[in-house]
Amino acid sequence: MSKYSIIILSFCLFYQDIMGQVTFNRQFDLNIDGTACLIEKSNGYIIPFNSYHNPLYKPFTVQLINLAGESVDSVLYGNVSSNSYYEMTKIIQVNDSNYIIGAYSRDSFFYANISLVKINQFGDSIWSQSYHPDSAFAYATTDLILSSDSGYVISGQKYDTSHFDGQAYVIKFDKFGTIQWDTQFGGSKFDAFEAIIETNDLGFLALGWTRSFGFGNSNNRDFYLVKMDSLGNFQWQKTYGTTENETGFRISALSDGNYIILGHRALNSVNSGWIMKIDPTGNIIWSKTINPLEEGIFCSGYEISNSNIVCVGASRDPASHIDGGTIFSLDSLGNLQWFRRFAEGSSHSILYDVRVTNDGGLICPGLVFKGQSGNQDAWVVKTDSLGCDSSDCAGYTLIDEINTGSMSISIFPNPASDLINFEVYESVPSDFIEIQIFNVMGQIKLNKKIICPCRHFSISLKDFSAGIYLIKGTNGKTEISTRLVKN
Repeated sequence: MSKYSIIILSFCLFYQDIMGQVTFNRQFDLNIDGTACLIEKSNGYIIPFNSYHNPLYKPFTVQLINLAGESVDSVLYGNVSSNSYYEMTKIIQVNDSNYIIGAYSRDSFFYANISLVKINQFGDSIWSQSYHPDSAFAYATTDLILSSDSGYVISGQKYDTSHFDGQAYVIKFDKFGTIQWDTQFGGSKFDAFEAIIETNDLGFLALGWTRSFGFGNSNNRDFYLVKMDSLGNFQWQKTYGTTENETGFRISALSDGNYIILGHRALNSVNSGWIMKIDPTGNIIWSKTINPLEEGIFCSGYEISNSNIVCVGASRDPASHIDGGTIFSLDSLGNLQWFRRFAEGSSHSILYDVRVTNDGGLICPGLVFKGQSGNQDAWVVKTDSLGCDSSDCAGYTLIDEINTGSMSISIFPNPASDLINFEVYESVPSDFIEIQIFNVMGQIKLNKKIICPCRHFSISLKDFSAGIYLIKGTNGKTEISTRLVKN
């Protein structure tokens, strides 16, 4: 395998905070690049990313960087004489201290194969395998995990090349890359898995989206969760959503034996991050819709220390309408604590994954899309434990939460322009929530009763003048209040 050292470091910020947590913000440019995952090793990180070299050839590159984010080496995978291109999915460490990369290769006719590549710590290939279990379908891979028997499990979508049919699939391999079983799920329309985890009973939970079940149809998606046993046999499924679009991206286990599932939802055509805590049978414990700016989405999230949850994705600035890669910190009830948005000038950006590093900080891979040219760079942001990538980190805390113990109401954004969003939590659910908004003269500008269930709702501020207002909320037993600023 040939090695290349032609990565151009187009942007770099680096500092080390007083707690010894190294941070950096770095882009990697071959031509058109993007990265969705990475893994830490003792002296740095291994980062697989997609990289276009010409319109017909798109290999993937394994980039090695040190703990300061500086390039050490890179290895290019793919056949330069081929018209195939590769979409990299995931990298995991296996029990022999080597690594497995999951990907899929696709030619100009959308004929897609599953690929597994085993590499060592230097990025050199140990073995690679290509799979195409059903010749009538093309395969896209979305997730890769290590199973308890040291094998590998891949999830994704299989679809016919005319794009008339698509099903969610799961394939189990042994540690040598031999297929042990494969199975598919779904209905008469398009369905897909985006993530999979192994459960305590050695079965699997796969999350994605469906157009076949729930409120899913040709125009809308719902979250789609399927439980299977250790051999891939169906046990149960659930959908979560409304008549608008909801797409599940990530599922992860919590320390209390439950799970979080997250992705995004479109309410009134506005994208927001959506996260739910569910029990082992898929029942919702709590649900939060989070959109601290103009729009936002969640791509990945995990539980960290103190039962807090860290998520990444993107949020749109209401002034510039530019998407910026964003880290969100939530408490154990899903309430937004803070978020950090990384603005890359006039470029759109997104963070796809987040991991806690050995120094206690966070590292997040993603991409930066550079305007109308179509050029994009692989992007890695390493932060401290508070999501800061530099010593002057300000971040955003545009959320107010009022909490009496028996009832809490979160409002966002604050300040607000045209719409204010409410998230309500009650220890004992009530029949209604009444919201009153007063101006500084004490005059009531709005009095609205929301009939429960009323966990999530929004109120328009289009008829409100700019200024400061008082919001009062009551469920007939408890009254709480907070201040609102209208831009």
